[in-house]
Amino acid sequence: MNTDARYIIWFLGFMKGRGVDTQALCSAHQLSDLESLDASISSATHRALLADALRLTDDGGLGLKLGYPHLPCGADRP
Repeated sequence: MNTDARYIIWFLGFMKGRGVDTQALCSAHQLSDLESLDASISSATHRALLADALRLTDDGGLGLKLGYPHLPCGADRP
C-alpha cells in the first residue's frame, strides 16, 4: 500500500521541528514531487523514511510522538 504525499509532507515538517535535515532525507529517498496532489510514496520508501528518522533522532518513542497529536480522544486539543 502506498502512502499519500500529504502525510509525507506533514511527517517532514514534524521531523524538521525536531532538528532533522529534511532536505537531506528527501534527497536520500529521491522525494522531489511531493506537492503534486496525486503523488504517492511506496511502502518501502515510507518505511525507510521512518527508519532514518529513528536513526537520526535516536528516539525510541518517536512513533508515539508522531501519533499522539492525532488521537481520536482529542489529545490534540488544548
